[in-house]
Amino acid sequence: MKGRSSITKQQLKKYCEAEFDNIDAVISEIFIVAVPDKTEYSTAELAAIATFIHNFYNGIENILKRILIYEKTKSRKCQPGTNIY
Repeated sequence: MKGRSSITKQQLKKYCEAEFDNIDAVISEIFIVAVPDKTEYSTAELAAIATFIHNFYNGIENILKRILIYEKTKSRKCQPGTNIY
């Protein structure tokens, strides 16, 4: 989301649900590669694990950013004249 566009509570909920679905998929995939009893991994496996961790982090970050945008927009609507940027 770029600029100062607003987001509704329903849009926020829909976005977060989709992002949580993506995060769930990432978690499922990481446990296919990262097996608890395994002690050594190939470079390709380590790269895959790192990518999954990165995707997990980005998913959480995207949710938090979207919530922040929603809260800033909501507070701006509640307090006219407040510069939130």
